[in-house]
Amino acid sequence: MAETIVPGIHKVTVPVTGMTCAACVFHVSTALEKLPEILEADVNLTTEKATISMTDELASMHLISDTLKKAGYGLATTSIILSIGKMTCAACVSHVETAIGSVSGVLSCSVNLATEKANVNYVPEITSTFEIVNAVEKTGYTAERIDSDDYSYGETSTETRILTRKIALAGFTSILIALTNIFPSLKEVGDINPQYIFLALATCVQFWSGSHFYISSWSALKLKTTNMNTLVVLGTTVAYLYSLATTVTGAIGIDFGDGQTHYSASSSIITLVLVGRLLETKARKKASNSIRALLSLSPKTARVIRSYEVEIPREELIRGDKIVVKPGESFPADGLIYEGRGTVDESMLTGESIPTLKKKGNYVFGSTINGTGTFQYTATKVGKDTLHSKIIKLVEEAQNSKAAIQRLADQISGVFVPVVLLIALLTFCAWFVFEPSRSFNTAMITTVAVLVIACPCAMGLATPTAVVVGTGRGASMGILFRNAQSLETSQKIDTVVFDKTGTITYGKPHMESIREVESTRAEILKYAGSISLRSEHVLAKSIAENAFQEGIQLSNPKNFKTYPGMGSIAQVEDKTVVIGNRAFLNEMGLGINLETNESTETLVMVEDKLAGVIYFTDEPRKEAKQSIELLKKMGMAVVLLSGDNRNIATKTASSVGISEVESEALPDQKLEYIKNLQSKGKVVAMVGDGINDAPALAQSDIGISMGGGTDAAIEAGDITLIREDLSTLPEAISLSRATMRKIKQNLFWAFAYNIFLIPVAAGLLHLFLGTEGSISLTPFVNNDGFINPIAASCAMALSSICVVLNSIHLRRVPL
Repeated sequence: MAETIVPGIHKVTVPVTGMTCAACVFHVSTALEKLPEILEADVNLTTEKATISMTDELASMHLISDTLKKAGYGLATTSIILSIGKMTCAACVSHVETAIGSVSGVLSCSVNLATEKANVNYVPEITSTFEIVNAVEKTGYTAERIDSDDYSYGETSTETRILTRKIALAGFTSILIALTNIFPSLKEVGDINPQYIFLALATCVQFWSGSHFYISSWSALKLKTTNMNTLVVLGTTVAYLYSLATTVTGAIGIDFGDGQTHYSASSSIITLVLVGRLLETKARKKASNSIRALLSLSPKTARVIRSYEVEIPREELIRGDKIVVKPGESFPADGLIYEGRGTVDESMLTGESIPTLKKKGNYVFGSTINGTGTFQYTATKVGKDTLHSKIIKLVEEAQNSKAAIQRLADQISGVFVPVVLLIALLTFCAWFVFEPSRSFNTAMITTVAVLVIACPCAMGLATPTAVVVGTGRGASMGILFRNAQSLETSQKIDTVVFDKTGTITYGKPHMESIREVESTRAEILKYAGSISLRSEHVLAKSIAENAFQEGIQLSNPKNFKTYPGMGSIAQVEDKTVVIGNRAFLNEMGLGINLETNESTETLVMVEDKLAGVIYFTDEPRKEAKQSIELLKKMGMAVVLLSGDNRNIATKTASSVGISEVESEALPDQKLEYIKNLQSKGKVVAMVGDGINDAPALAQSDIGISMGGGTDAAIEAGDITLIREDLSTLPEAISLSRATMRKIKQNLFWAFAYNIFLIPVAAGLLHLFLGTEGSISLTPFVNNDGFINPIAASCAMALSSICVVLNSIHLRRVPL
């Protein structure tokens, strides 16, 4: 927490990451003390913290964070998810983000109206969850910290019941008043003036059914701002107070206005707005059905073998537990099968409907479904560490993130309500002052219509609802988008660059042959297999496996060194062994001069002599050619970027329909190739295995990882193709394009709705349809060209619902 030393001077202690030595301490101190706001920075390597004395001018940690990042270090931060209640429009999103952002120590905050959640990143030494929640609640909203696997959207059941009761009262009042207007004879029933009954009912509606509007508006007013509830409160209060004045003055024999009351308008507006919000909430919940379906697959219990077989809650599982799963049951954790054989439905992870055959030695994932056979397996990952939980977390983070296009809508929404208030004031003045032939009633009704018909909700929901549906549909297909930005950028891709091994090919090369030069086959496998024990490269793994299969005794290598994309060096049985490609051996000064062929090769050198050459084959994926042709039809250029020699790369590229090939490229050369494409204005997607080619994946506009269910792949890419199927790549880009089309349609509808209907509510049609006589409350637009405030409230509610339903339709758009 910040400590005030003297007025105007604060001292804070923050955790610094990335420091390894005394030089780092000097770098961090120097970088911080260059800031004019910082008076002193005392950096401690042992505690990895910096105590900073600073002036009041430094309002947050952003400047410190940016400075440390530029110097190659960082702040240790914590991320939390808050469930935010009582938000109704984009202005509410802005209010909550501003409130959270004003808390010292908060580095970033993203609030999503569709999911009603906030992702907050902050420095725990400076602030706390309590302070963040308190800042939100001071603005009139509710906030509660939740776990990342808590997917409660919208109101609780209690809140929904209260909302339903409020709608019932408001609806009954609206219908009763409407019936008496349609059938005037009903006003003559009994001795009580019906206006008194209407007044009593309308008062309950105004201040009980509509209480939330007042509370939210007052909270916004205290912050010197406005929101959608401000418009509803002003519109209904004006109609209610005018009607109240008419009823009271009429009771004491004084004429006020034209004698008309508008209890029906105020009650109906509140009714329709509440109904709209209830329907909108249900529609938003439907938008999140895909992730709810993922969550529902997690079993509640697990059958484990300890001293005997026992069923326990899934939350009590620990790593190493022996678990039994029978046909039709879901796997409660990730793990390795040690007994059993059968098929497993992994569609919830991969989108692939065909069950996968599993047997002893195979890996299974939590929440997948056992189709046939009984399995016994050892849990290796449980709870939030399982792949299923990580996917859900990633999808939620994507759904709560913001696309760049949404920020434009948020900025417009921030000034929307004040502009509408100004238009409403001008409307009242125009009819009351400059059109004396019209009555005060006309000015009042048009003003109410303008206030009520305006709808910033649609603008606030336009982008996040489409992102929720788009990312959710992607997850159900085995396509994971890291965030809204990756979903948005993917539709701009015009160049797709493929790695070869593990991407175009299966990445499981098998040894084709061995060319003996100075050593025998057994000796070549012994030396190459021994050094391969320490390597993670796919070719090394294949060599080691073949050596084991042929019964060759391998030795533990010493002084092992690896050179990414080139080869490895080590001591095997006191002999220096070098394995790698030609470029690597030539760079080592070993001078290789052999003819090349169209197979991937690994050369084996023992004591500066060429022992032999191992040749591999790696088949292209069966779906690769069709997927690449589809990408071309979508208007994209396709490139193969490989570290293999020209002959091998060209052969592989030709087999799948790629004409542009860059071969023998080292990791840094791949990075430069991507940069060169981008310098030409290309939007580049790099497709790799999520582990190799990390620099090129990071540099590309969109890094696409072939997932294979690995944590590393999920962490590496902007998009992860979980089931390692290239046919999902065109689908991912098509989904991005379809999502952006929906977002643009939603934004167009939201803006066009307001641009067209606000002038209509202000009485624009009267210039064309106007006739003599006062306004009358008839459905929609009357003969004078004035819109009914009740119809205005109905249009306002429908605008938000239409935007959400249009987003939900994305689930059925063909890709």
